[in-house]
This record gives sequence, C-alpha cells and structure tokens, in this order.
Amino acid sequence: MVYSAGAGKYAYDANGNTVSDGRHTFAYDALNRLVSVSVKNKVTARYTYDAWNRRTSKTAGGRTVHYHYDQDSRLIGESLANGTVLREYVYLRGEPVALLEYETQPGWYFYVTDHLGTPQQLVDSRGAVVWQAAYLPYGEAKVLKATVQNNLRFPGQYFDAETGLHYNWNRYYNPKTGRYITADPIGLVGGMNVYAYAENNPINWIDPKGLTAMEWAIPAATIISQLDTPLPGPADAIGGAIIGIALLYDTWPGMMNESNESDEGGEECEVPTTPPDGLVENPHRPGSWGEIGPDGKFEEKWRRDKGRPEIKRGHGSQDHIHVNGRWYPIKKK
Repeated sequence: MVYSAGAGKYAYDANGNTVSDGRHTFAYDALNRLVSVSVKNKVTARYTYDAWNRRTSKTAGGRTVHYHYDQDSRLIGESLANGTVLREYVYLRGEPVALLEYETQPGWYFYVTDHLGTPQQLVDSRGAVVWQAAYLPYGEAKVLKATVQNNLRFPGQYFDAETGLHYNWNRYYNPKTGRYITADPIGLVGGMNVYAYAENNPINWIDPKGLTAMEWAIPAATIISQLDTPLPGPADAIGGAIIGIALLYDTWPGMMNESNESDEGGEECEVPTTPPDGLVENPHRPGSWGEIGPDGKFEEKWRRDKGRPEIKRGHGSQDHIHVNGRWYPIKKK
C-alpha cells in the first residue's frame, strides 16, 4: 500500500479500500464500490451502479447526471433526470471517434487519439482544435484547451473533476499515483500488486474494465488519412482512430466477453485470420477428427486421430476453437 505520494496522504480500510487521500474521504458499499466522497465532513459527490458495476449516476455540483452504455458497456450517452441529453459518444472498433455535444457549444466534434485510444484532441467540423491535453505516463492529463468538455481518458476511463479520479468500470483509478484506489477483486491471484494499473506498463497496456490488463501488439500498419490542407479535419480524426493492431489479453472468468460468444467456462479462444494447421473434432461426426487448412476451412478427409492446433494468438482457454462463426471443442493428444 502507498501511504504518501507527493502531497497526498493515504489511509485504507480493512478491505484495502482507500478511505482518505488527505483531502477527500471515500465511502464504499458492501461490494467495495465507491458511493460517496466528502470534503471536511460534507458530502460532495454520490454515485450509483447497476448489477454489472457500471456507474449509472453521479450527483455532484448540485445536479445528477445519468450514464448510458451499449451492450459492450461502453459509455454512449449522458443525460439529466428529466431526459435532457447532455452528450453522446460514437465509437469505431472500440475507440472513441466522435462526440455529439448538446449542452455547451452544441455540435459534432471528432477525437484524435494516440496508439492506445486515449484522446489527445477534439476537433470541430472545420478542423479547429476545441480540446487538447498532454499526459504524464500514468494518464494524468494537463488540459491545454477546453472550449468543449471532454472527460474520456485512458480507454474505459472517465475523468471526475470533483475528485481527480478516473472512473474505470469496476474500480476507480488515481492518475497521480498510477494505482487503483481499491484492491483487485480476486486478490493476489491477479498478481502481487493488487493496486497496479496495466501491469505497470501504461505506455503499451490498457485496462478498460479495471480488472485485467490488455496488451497491444506492435501494429502492422497505421491508417492515416491525408488532406491537402494543413489543418486536420474529421476525416483525419476518424482515419487516425482506425489502427491495425492485434489485441492480446486474458478474459476474466465469469465476465461478459466482447463478442458475447464463449465456451462453457466463459472464455474465448479465437483463431487468427490465417489459422495454423491442426486437428479438430468434426462437429457433424463426433469422435472423427480432421485438419483445418490455412484458409480456415475444414479439410474434406477426416480421421480419428486426436490432436490440438497451435493457437499462436487469441485469449482465454484453448478448449474450444472459433471457426466460421461457430465454436468447436479441441482435445489434447
């Protein structure tokens, strides 16, 4: 545990939750979710959650904002209790590409992100920068321009001005210390440092769920759109967000998978675009085994030899293989 960092002085409860940072006092529910923040014994913020630990509302600064998510639990909108929409978010391949602002400076704005998907700029339809930030390695942002509000930070993180923390789905992250304010829910099973963010490698790893790190492999190519004008426009923002990167990570047992397809253990094992040769069980002839060719198709001839293909990329257990939209069991020799 960290008890002091810079001007911060930290205290913890018996569950390992941070209860004070020297200025704010934090209160938690029975599931170790942050439910209120106080300053000098006065509550300054309250939070509510749904059954999936997604934050559904925040009451701070005299008003309550409600949060809305898509089926992959990405934040897609914010509204008031009376239904007034404040802003909406648009994603492409998991990265934010556009913001539709209704409250201040209404209009469409477009994200320029880095290799991780962290917003660096917001530009309007004319290419003018309306929001810009520079970051320290662990995600603390120095906002350089903010004509339009943007609270998105590291992938899956949302900046809370009332605390300086980043809401990160299942936990809250402190960018000043580079640590979560609560321990990993699975304890030491997840590693010796139960507060660490992204394996302490925030330049190459991300943790959108606040549960497990995801490693970005070296990109084969980065798509960058070119304009004749020196000013970036929406096409640059969107084009820059489309990055050809392979994603390698371990799926949290029992958690929802991105594709909503899983084997019996709740984990996935995806075959690369060009799968290696191997043997899998014929789904139409149980007990009969055959090869998967480089094109990803089953060979015509099947035999009863039992083997297991070498999965060079993917995530989760390798008990099943995903081919042509279906899952098939794999057995060891």
